Amino acid sequence: MVTMIEPSVHLAPGLSASDVELFEIDLWRFRGTLRPLATARGVLSERESIIVRVHADVAGFSVTGWGEAAPLPGWGTDTLSRVRFELSRVRDMVFAGAQADPITLLDGLECPTARFAFTSALLDAIAHARRKPLRHLIDPGAAHSISVNATVGLESIPRTIELARQAWTAGFRTLKLKAGNQEDVERASQVRKALPDMTLRLDANGSWNWEDALRHLEALEPLGIDYVEQPVSDSATLGELRARSPVAIAADESCLPIAAAYRLIDEQAVDVLVLKPALLGAWADITKLVATAHDAGLRVVFTSAIESTVGRTATAQIAAALLGGDIACGLATDWFERDVGAPQRRIREGRLYLGSGNGLGLQLGADHMKEFDP
Repeated sequence: MVTMIEPSVHLAPGLSASDVELFEIDLWRFRGTLRPLATARGVLSERESIIVRVHADVAGFSVTGWGEAAPLPGWGTDTLSRVRFELSRVRDMVFAGAQADPITLLDGLECPTARFAFTSALLDAIAHARRKPLRHLIDPGAAHSISVNATVGLESIPRTIELARQAWTAGFRTLKLKAGNQEDVERASQVRKALPDMTLRLDANGSWNWEDALRHLEALEPLGIDYVEQPVSDSATLGELRARSPVAIAADESCLPIAAAYRLIDEQAVDVLVLKPALLGAWADITKLVATAHDAGLRVVFTSAIESTVGRTATAQIAAALLGGDIACGLATDWFERDVGAPQRRIREGRLYLGSGNGLGLQLGADHMKEFDP
């Protein structure tokens, strides 16, 4: 039975928006050029998203919060135009004073990426008012850093080994190899020989057919692979594949929309859920999903949707609150030639340090957004 999503009565567990009065919302369209990463789904070289800034009164404090709506083409049903339409409607309602209740506004947002951006911005504002990091709103004992994995694209075997060694030298102890051709097993085998202590994950992005998946998974067993992510594209066959696989199976694309992730849990179709919070919905939606997965005995890993520093930081904060600091997440993804604001890279020895600043911990203002469309 699929678990249905209930209306968001809270922004996150224990956090009501009843004391939040919105008085302004600003939107910018962010366009960023990426350092190309080759995957089985092609090469992604550019990203677009909507950056959201809310101005609010929280318990007498005038505060600002930031969020990002970053729909990913080919994943889920959101489009940038639809997201912008929904967020613009909310902005105009607040501007007109017609409806400024955050919960009502949130429940009127249908696009999961818009819901994530809006709650990120509201929680950032609330955390600033309470003078604490955003993650501490959810878990006061949340870690101040999280483990992250390095990622190597679909490269030649020599280049893969070179990049894997660079990652090890930089302190990464978990590596995700993009897969999608007949060299997948040999690439993984050569990396294992070069780095016997590296935790290895493979991500086929649904590119293997059934026969190749069975053959590859059997051949990968001696390599001690942590898991293979999205080996096939057909979500309906993941459960049968898991039953026959000697290697743990993870789902990524098959976790969208969020109802699909609940189906995977109900059917015990995979061992691991690789979740992109930015594509799933409000923070309360994500929190409920993670709790359901853990209760069912599934592992959960968070990864980015290749957002700017605004969205990546929000995902890192929720990862620290819900997953702890030792689950290697896919958040070493600051691949933009030019990001929003000042560089936010704080990765050392394979860990992303979140800092102790209030809210998201970002030092952003309207001046950082001048080059982007209002």
